[in-house]
Amino acid sequence: MRTRGEDKGWYYASVAAEDVRAALNLSTTRSDPQLAYESLLQNYCLTHLSEIEPRLTLYRRGRTTGAEFDAGGRYIDILAHDSTGALVVIELKLPRAHDRAIGQILRYIGWVRRHVAKPQQRVRGIIIARHITDDLRLAAAGQPDIKLKEYTLSITIKDA
Repeated sequence: MRTRGEDKGWYYASVAAEDVRAALNLSTTRSDPQLAYESLLQNYCLTHLSEIEPRLTLYRRGRTTGAEFDAGGRYIDILAHDSTGALVVIELKLPRAHDRAIGQILRYIGWVRRHVAKPQQRVRGIIIARHITDDLRLAAAGQPDIKLKEYTLSITIKDA
């Protein structure tokens, strides 16, 4: 006779889908150093927007901010305003940014134009990666509203 595992001490419970998603997200974040690294990079960029570009400010509308901005079920890493009032979609890539990042940021720019921007408001993008590939440089060359930027990591150890 087959059992469902009760003879082995297994227990069953109904769990809400939101609780399962939260548990999976927590376990993934703790066990995946790349996700932790991306979170650190994003936090750094959010608190140092002026290093990306002078006078950038985080997008805000009511309680909504431009950090992990929901773009129709996909998430823009950072949505900001520049000094002219244009909206700036910022996409972070670890560690390399390939040419497919152009499609992703163009999709986000299109979504922001349709759902967030005011009529005639400029929307542009910035892709930030540790290394920008030659393929991405070629793909971006024909896109005047997309800038490419590279970041470097630095750790200094000194006597206390």
